[in-house]
Amino acid sequence: GRLALSASVAVVLLTGAILGARSLWPSRTALAGDANANRVSVLYFADESRNGELRYLADGLTESLIDQLSQVQALDVISADGVRPYRGTSIPLDSIARVLNVSSVVRGAVEPSNKGVKVTVRLVDAVSDVDLAKKSFELDTTDVVGLKRKLAVEVSEFLRQKLGDAVRLRDQRKGTTNSEAWMLVQRAEKRRKDADSLVSAHADAAAQVAFAQADSFLIRAERLDKLGAEAPTVRAALELARARSLTRDLPGMTAAVDSGLAAVGRALTVDPRDVDAMQYKGELLFLQYTRHLIPDPTRSERALVQAESTLTNAVAIDKDHAGAWAALSAVYARTSQLQKANTAAYNAYKADAYLSSAKSVMSRLFTTYYNLESFPEAMQWCDEGHRRFPKDPFLVECRLMMSLTKYKQPDVDSAWAIARQYAELFPDSARVVPRKKAEVFVAGTLVRANLLDSADHVLKRTRATPQEDPRHEVQGYEVVVRVMMNQQDEAIRLIEDYLTVNPEHRRGFAARTVWWWRDLQSNKKFQRMIAGAH
Repeated sequence: GRLALSASVAVVLLTGAILGARSLWPSRTALAGDANANRVSVLYFADESRNGELRYLADGLTESLIDQLSQVQALDVISADGVRPYRGTSIPLDSIARVLNVSSVVRGAVEPSNKGVKVTVRLVDAVSDVDLAKKSFELDTTDVVGLKRKLAVEVSEFLRQKLGDAVRLRDQRKGTTNSEAWMLVQRAEKRRKDADSLVSAHADAAAQVAFAQADSFLIRAERLDKLGAEAPTVRAALELARARSLTRDLPGMTAAVDSGLAAVGRALTVDPRDVDAMQYKGELLFLQYTRHLIPDPTRSERALVQAESTLTNAVAIDKDHAGAWAALSAVYARTSQLQKANTAAYNAYKADAYLSSAKSVMSRLFTTYYNLESFPEAMQWCDEGHRRFPKDPFLVECRLMMSLTKYKQPDVDSAWAIARQYAELFPDSARVVPRKKAEVFVAGTLVRANLLDSADHVLKRTRATPQEDPRHEVQGYEVVVRVMMNQQDEAIRLIEDYLTVNPEHRRGFAARTVWWWRDLQSNKKFQRMIAGAH
């Protein structure tokens, strides 16, 4: 579960603590933001071809434009991750603008033409939905590299008319000069998005087919553009996604990680300062470590050290690279570098509040404040995360976690309501453990309301069978409430049983930074049990 009781996944060690972090807490204004003229979103271009045959090109042009405009210091451009939820939807523009907090929106469409493709691009006032500027042009798809540049120039001209001369394009950061290779990369990106959707829908076999098709496009792209870093970098990202999808196939995961690291090596040979490639390298190495893909403990530890150094170098090159900061935050958390973990998570959020790992970053920020016992700040991150991601289980669970604190008066009815809401986020077939875990938190609320008999009744009722909960996750949470009830002997008995299934979690109980276990630290039985675990 999300809060397995170990140094690696215990709530405190997911994020760590940041001393004096109140100064880093963004105000409500900073979180919600105020739309300003320089804040722009580029929505995914519409594919107006038959049968969606130009979808890959529409997506590729959109993401290329976002990438190029993001390099203009005068602009605050919403990332591709931020606009991706609206790809292919009919959500009203004013609703999108309100969520993204933008004043201007770039919209576009791609359709076949006699010359190749026709691209129509518009700059739209986000409030009134009125076109501020519009232009169409046609190009041969054999010159797609020229098409990307022309599109960026046209849009920058639109924005300069509105915002002034500060809007000037810089040279493109990276990419390929081979149009056919670029098109193949975009086809691969589309199939990777398809694969991601299939993984989310638990269509595993179809997802692996889509991953394989994307890989074949990238192999061809690399052959066409041997001096370009884009195709191998995208291939590394693809293999990382494929590896993460193979949760029950460790040999397949190992092969995907190895392939990804090989692709990263080729990308960094072309461009040693390719920060995207460095991010994927760090994440692939970290996956090797966390999923125990390297049998030799010494080599495994070396992979962890290398992951940290790679990601540290990445953010030194680009201090605003949200993905690298987010990955580094996870590594710091795993290695108990607590203050650094929180700082990295905050830097990731500050650089891009819409990055693909935003949910985990916000969860990490919540748990940091929670374990610092800075409960008002923890509640603010919990609330903001729940507002952004209302269907994410942990960002509902955090509200139950807050019920164990002294931040508010205990509200038993509210705790029961949140527990039901949490359980309903899971399918019927997988609801038993989440429901029982949520009810353990309710028992904690009952303890805080001084209803100890009721709490004991709930705890006994929630105990799961080994078949229901083979990892004893519910039992681990019961320990927290037994400590709250000052039933230390029972808590230690439960821990001992829990550690027979999860021996690697011993260090989590020994962590003095976890306030849940603070009252056990002076208990002689507990001290003997955790001896040598630090």
